[in-house]
Amino acid sequence: MADPQLLLTAAQIEAAASVGRLSRLTERLIQERAWASLELLFGQAGLESIPLDELESAARAAHVALQALPDPTVRSGIVKELQTVRTLAARTIARRLRHEPLTVQEKDTLALAGELFFLAERMRDAASAFERAGRDAQAADAYGALGDIEKMEACHARLDESRDQNRRARQIRLEVDRKLATGQRAAALALLDTLSTAELESTTLSELRMKLSSGLIRGRAVTLRRRDDPALALRFASVPAVLGRDPQCEIVLRDPSISRRHAQIVRDGARYAVSDLSSRSGTWIGGARISGAFALGVREELTLGEHALVAIEEGPPGVLVMRGRSGLDRTLHVVLSAQPIDLATLSPDAAGLFLRFDGEVVRITATENAPMLRVGDIRLSGSCDLLHGDVLEFPGPTPGSSVYWEIA
Repeated sequence: MADPQLLLTAAQIEAAASVGRLSRLTERLIQERAWASLELLFGQAGLESIPLDELESAARAAHVALQALPDPTVRSGIVKELQTVRTLAARTIARRLRHEPLTVQEKDTLALAGELFFLAERMRDAASAFERAGRDAQAADAYGALGDIEKMEACHARLDESRDQNRRARQIRLEVDRKLATGQRAAALALLDTLSTAELESTTLSELRMKLSSGLIRGRAVTLRRRDDPALALRFASVPAVLGRDPQCEIVLRDPSISRRHAQIVRDGARYAVSDLSSRSGTWIGGARISGAFALGVREELTLGEHALVAIEEGPPGVLVMRGRSGLDRTLHVVLSAQPIDLATLSPDAAGLFLRFDGEVVRITATENAPMLRVGDIRLSGSCDLLHGDVLEFPGPTPGSSVYWEIA
């Protein structure tokens, strides 16, 4: 049945769009062959007040409903009407996406416009929409239908280039997976950094790259917390180590009277030494304010600012242990060394596992006779670069038991 009169008003169309019923309305109008109302709908749908996803759902509903109409021999009398509806729906999308499509949704919506233009036999418009959506295979078909061989071949050349990029990206992904399985996370990130944005998206590696880039622990310090006792936390750091309120310091203190970069501990020959970094409130040992480098004895008490009292003592050979005694930093527990730190500090059963700070990232390594250690889902067989949030599973004190430490 034809559409003898205008069935809808612009206000009714906007009302349907506002409650998410534009696609249902489109389907009903096609079923009723209300062509004049459909022309008004898609003319009205070009208005900026209607959200893009609502326009897209209406155009897609039109595409599906028109395809579902009876056999072409039956509908031959309405060919012009079908082409008009498809053209209007496609133009509605094209008007709203005059800018370069950025998101997957925008590209998919523009590709839908290309399909509608193609079925309406508007090949030039179809080719343009497909190209802008990054659908070079469909664009090549449209240019082929136009007889524009040069542009068709240009589309095929881009397709070949895209296939080559995807092949390279897949090969890199396999290598990335191998490196991740052996804990070489920094090396995996270096490989991902060689991929273009398009290659990362084609292999869904963007999220992994972001996780590694933001999660790798860089610098010369790391904090481990006992999972079953979060109050039990140890800070491991390499010297030289700066103490202060700056989050980038190797040893971060919270007392407000402490400067952002307050003092520094260095290795001075066979001994450790502390020096003040021109702090506001000074660094004190035994009631005396120090001015230059001060060699630390076997046991010392270090006062920073007004309230932070820190006890320092030598631990195993080459290791310095610091513990907070007062103020906001009384829970401080730091293990310092100029060499890789044996994690026997955490548990005697972890002897032979070492934290290393000698590269661009912090990593854990195992000697030949070290106990089994899991870092997340990685079973350590050499070394593993550490990420924030990693859980280290150490052997427990009894056979078959485990102790878990989480990297803060």
